[in-house]
Amino acid sequence: MEILSLSGNVSIRDGKPFVHAHLVLGDPQGKVFGGHLLPGTTLFGCEVFIDVLEGDELVREFDQRTGLHLWKSGYLLTE
Repeated sequence: MEILSLSGNVSIRDGKPFVHAHLVLGDPQGKVFGGHLLPGTTLFGCEVFIDVLEGDELVREFDQRTGLHLWKSGYLLTE
């Protein structure tokens, strides 16, 4: 399969770096598959560019309302 798209971010969750990435793959017949890139996924090769953002540290905390770990800083989680 070929990587068609890979995007996401690296933030802090439970005091450790946490990768949240979405992946789209294509097979030789033109079928496309997508979803989260999860631990244990084997990739043969990939070029990745990471932009470092300045400002508040991106920290994920559990949000009772959504049941998800969302960014504490920034504009995605309002308290």
